[in-house]
Amino acid sequence: YKAEHGDCNIPSKYPPNPRLAIWIKRQRRQFKFFHDGSQPSTLNKYRIDKLNLLGFAWNGRANVGSIAAAKKRKAERSAMAAAAAKKQKRKAERSTSAAAVKKKSKTQTQTASSAKKPKPMATKAKKAAPSVAKK
Repeated sequence: YKAEHGDCNIPSKYPPNPRLAIWIKRQRRQFKFFHDGSQPSTLNKYRIDKLNLLGFAWNGRANVGSIAAAKKRKAERSAMAAAAAKKQKRKAERSTSAAAVKKKSKTQTQTASSAKKPKPMATKAKKAAPSVAKK
């Protein structure tokens, strides 16, 4: 099957080789028993590893693939999530940095404009001359 189709996603009903389909069903059932411990299983870790190396699809769905493929997809998703988080962090840092530059520029503009304004001159109030009206 793998030589013909290039994968081990063998359907549970495979008319060209019904005996293979029955064997596949049994392996998948035994794998389920092995992992959930609900019943004794004829599978062992060695056989599971050998089937994983072949790319055996434990779930039986063509787009799900083997456990190894599922682990690979999970690692890829984690890497993509980490890259997205890193990108978001850089974006936040840039916006914070841009805000700081803008604030600094605004402060400098205010300081420069206040330095250019002429200072009002201090003026002394003149004393009023006393009125001389004596009789």
